[in-house]
Amino acid sequence: MPKEFKSLRLNRDKILPCLEASGATELNVHVEANGNMVLTGVWEGTKFRVNVYLKGDGTTTLGHASGWDRPAFESVA
Repeated sequence: MPKEFKSLRLNRDKILPCLEASGATELNVHVEANGNMVLTGVWEGTKFRVNVYLKGDGTTTLGHASGWDRPAFESVA
């Protein structure tokens, strides 16, 4: 069963620095009009995509995008 990353209390400003410090490369960020983000990059040689959903209660949900590598997503998340 896939891991779920819902209703997390994250400091959103530290997501990118944390990915960089952990070894992710080729990072790209797309911020949508509603504040949600799409992060793409390479983790241990595999491309990944993480959808970052900002919830109204201040929590964050990290979502996997279909068609992208699930193990890489779970490692990054």
